[in-house]
Amino acid sequence: MDLENEGMVNFREFGGYHSTLRSNTSTRHGFLYRSGHLSNLTPAGWQMLRDLKISTVFRLTTEEEAKSLYPKDYELPKGIEGFEFVELPLQKDSFSREEILRRYTDQVAKGSVAVAEGYMDLLRGGAGVIAEIFLHIKAHPTGVFLIHCSMGKDRTGVIFALILSLAGVPREVIAAEYSLSESALKQYLPLISQLAQVTMPEGADKRHVDIMAEQVIKSSADFMLLTLQTIDDQFGGVTGYLKSQCGLSEEDICQVQNLLLERSVRSIP
Repeated sequence: MDLENEGMVNFREFGGYHSTLRSNTSTRHGFLYRSGHLSNLTPAGWQMLRDLKISTVFRLTTEEEAKSLYPKDYELPKGIEGFEFVELPLQKDSFSREEILRRYTDQVAKGSVAVAEGYMDLLRGGAGVIAEIFLHIKAHPTGVFLIHCSMGKDRTGVIFALILSLAGVPREVIAAEYSLSESALKQYLPLISQLAQVTMPEGADKRHVDIMAEQVIKSSADFMLLTLQTIDDQFGGVTGYLKSQCGLSEEDICQVQNLLLERSVRSIP
């Protein structure tokens, strides 16, 4: 099922990754999906999401951001039946193109350290949102979920990494899964360059714009490996983060964890 051809950006699923928590188990198929913005999704694409039995769409973007970058992203769902849209913006600050430029300029200069620092800011500032996602999943054990942000790379990537980690997926595999976004987003570089041009100072040369665009899609496995290591160092691991920052109980975590796994038929190494 090729959703990329029906307007879906950076789409993939959670299922099939080997878990180290129990013998012969893997992450659950047909349960959780991730993507970028939905503004280009065709009617056939929406129908494909229905065919996948997706019931709940977690939207991590702010309305201001979506209207600025992807105007249709907040128009299409009004005419779409069969989905619950849960608005959970992970970044509460007012949307700013200048802030986007500052962040990616910092990442060009500092590399993995800047990305991990940014992700840790998301985890600390967005702990309440992350708790809501985990508790919603716990409360709807038969649901099928889609998590998305603008590119499906950073905010979505961080939350997906937490869930994969809770499911007992080795961190090298989590980092490799995260890195898939870069190749998935390459086809959008011309559009991203156009958006980058708007954020750059007047008169910026094209090469500088292209560097910014390339940074927007960059998702090196090292970024996620450093983030997961920092979670270990600061919170004692993902479970420690969910308890201390998100307020989840041991029972909450165990119930969600049980929903993430199934008996292995075939696993992604």
